[in-house]
Amino acid sequence: MSKRKNKTRDQQENGQQLCCDFEKLKLVYDKVAEHHKYYLSWRRYLLTGYFTVVAALSYSSYTLFNSEYSYWTFAITFFIGLISLLIYFLDKRNQGLYHISQRVGSNIEQELFKHYLTNDKSYLDATTWNEDGKKDGKGLFFTLDNSHKNSVPTHSTIIYTLYLTTTFLAFVITVFMIIYKTLPTLCANI
Repeated sequence: MSKRKNKTRDQQENGQQLCCDFEKLKLVYDKVAEHHKYYLSWRRYLLTGYFTVVAALSYSSYTLFNSEYSYWTFAITFFIGLISLLIYFLDKRNQGLYHISQRVGSNIEQELFKHYLTNDKSYLDATTWNEDGKKDGKGLFFTLDNSHKNSVPTHSTIIYTLYLTTTFLAFVITVFMIIYKTLPTLCANI
């Protein structure tokens, strides 16, 4: 009888431990979701600030181009290129952070669904997770983590193209303006 009581006591403790681990895992999952939202909000802030600063600098460069202060247009367009490059690197770093949270969230989803499968079948969505609890489903983080494997361009690809194209064009325009402004004086001296 003693062995049987110890066995049931161990099962109860394991069940309580499993429940506690499950609750901790849910808390970590919630924290990962918060971090993911935070990193995505930074992308929005970077993009908003980028468009605001580039629009203001572009307008000032345009208005100064034919004025007596036209020498500032070189610096302004060059600065637009530098800002674009800086924002590109900041966004690239930010993307790395939210990809980490996607991978962690995907792994936690796998563990959570294993718990659901072993303890409470009502949470199982048969279209997304199989009976073995293997990660072949489509939880939120799992889907996000695997979305980069598609051949369709993502928002990141389009935004990075915008940053790099703006950088390239700003540097080309800077060179063009230097040549345009200095060529008449060079030709006059010949």
